[in-house]
Amino acid sequence: MVQKNFNVIIVNKTEKVKENKCIVRVMDGHLDEFKKAMLEIDPECMKDFKDLKYESPPEYTFKDWWDLPVFDPVCPDYKWGMCDVYVKDKKTISSIQNMVNTQAKSFWYPFYPNFHEGNKVWTTTEKHIPRYPVYVISLGRWKKHQRLTSNSLEEIGVPYHLVVEEQEKQNYIDNGVKEDVLLTLPKELCQLGQGSVPVRNWVWNHSMENGHKRHWVLDDNINGFYRLHQCRRWKVMSGLPLCMVEDVVDRYKDIYLSGLNYKFFAPNTDVRRQRVQMNTRIYSGILIQNDCPIRWRGRYNEDTDLSLRVMKAGHTTLLFNNFLIDKKATNTCKGGNTSSIYSEENGMLKKAESLQEQHPDVAKVTDKKFVGKKEYHHIVNYKQYKHNGLVCINEPKNKTINNYGLTLIDV
Repeated sequence: MVQKNFNVIIVNKTEKVKENKCIVRVMDGHLDEFKKAMLEIDPECMKDFKDLKYESPPEYTFKDWWDLPVFDPVCPDYKWGMCDVYVKDKKTISSIQNMVNTQAKSFWYPFYPNFHEGNKVWTTTEKHIPRYPVYVISLGRWKKHQRLTSNSLEEIGVPYHLVVEEQEKQNYIDNGVKEDVLLTLPKELCQLGQGSVPVRNWVWNHSMENGHKRHWVLDDNINGFYRLHQCRRWKVMSGLPLCMVEDVVDRYKDIYLSGLNYKFFAPNTDVRRQRVQMNTRIYSGILIQNDCPIRWRGRYNEDTDLSLRVMKAGHTTLLFNNFLIDKKATNTCKGGNTSSIYSEENGMLKKAESLQEQHPDVAKVTDKKFVGKKEYHHIVNYKQYKHNGLVCINEPKNKTINNYGLTLIDV
């Protein structure tokens, strides 16, 4: 039942009410019902109404999707259209069917589709082991429940190096980490006060000294890998996400940075989602080509800085959306940079300001809300790098779909 104290009016977009904009997603077949509900609230509210825009699959910018898993962002069970709604005062919004958050920027009519029916995971018929070494840099997170990335990699059978400081090594061993997994850092690196940056460069050198072309560097607060497909993000119990990225980047010349997007940056309702975003930042789950002439620097935002300097040099980055990492948000897990850098006074502001100082042409500071609370962050404009292109050096013979044995099972 629609409550009539839903104080809403749909107005022309030229009017200065954009700060009160909501997006309504109307399920297919419910448009007339939605219009009627709005008219009951205010007989005048539909005068400027424009018919629903139905979202459709994207025109992919990354065309070379050969010999790779199928990626379909559209849910076969549901279809919806979108329209803009402008509210007079969000504090007076009560509820229209399932809308209960009066501060929401979007809601569904008449229901939110169930994208998570059943408890399922993706597996593969064969074991997939990355060809390049995987490094997990860890600080102060030796307890089992804190070792999210280590737990995730062990769960899917992917070998890795856990990189720790010498004074913490025994803590990790005492909490069940096998000694042959651990790489111990030189003492001098731990006394520089530059966070993980010197460690990242040390890991880079370690990979090169062992003859590798590339290496993975993962944050230690990643709680699993996921596949985005048909509006659902189900967990992947396989090393395939890492292996697939390797297979793609090895086809091209000088893809210095590539990686997997965050799960919370790839909502399952975004049916316009690209399978690969070209020329954007690569965070937390990063595959680095070892002959890249640009190295880690600074103390804050080192991943954004590295990505920008790679793109400014004319190179391409690839961020994959078909597979995702469940990275925990900054400042939500004790240990790591949360305890060593961001906990200091105005740590998040210093973090954002440092990037603005390094890249004033494209970066600025904002205090927008993020992950439920208002904090200082950076905003970066990547549009000027969109024309950085790809040079294929190893075109696959198979020009069809390769699902790598992916199978969806109940658990």
